[in-house]
Amino acid sequence: MSPKRILAFSCWLLFACLLVIGCNQANTPNSATSASPTAQISTLTISAAASLKDALEAIKPIYNQAKPNINLAYNFGSSGALQQQIEQGAKVDVFISAATKQIDALNKKSK
Repeated sequence: MSPKRILAFSCWLLFACLLVIGCNQANTPNSATSASPTAQISTLTISAAASLKDALEAIKPIYNQAKPNINLAYNFGSSGALQQQIEQGAKVDVFISAATKQIDALNKKSK
């Protein structure tokens, strides 16, 4: 994969993470009331193309620092294999494919 493509994927991934963080902000109480040591930890399950492993692993500590109550659980593999897992009922919160083919196929089946 070319450096430009890696940069593009990394930027897109960062945007997606920021979007998730931003959407979650509306449901989060202010920090003065949420500093409880018994705060519940949620897991965000991310199935992603194996080619994105390095970028996602690099983002994980940054995300965990911003959102310590959210654990990122990664499932890396080929986009086709991940598509099959989702079709067979795998619990996935975010699917990041290396190509649009698998996403388009999943969108068609969900309609």
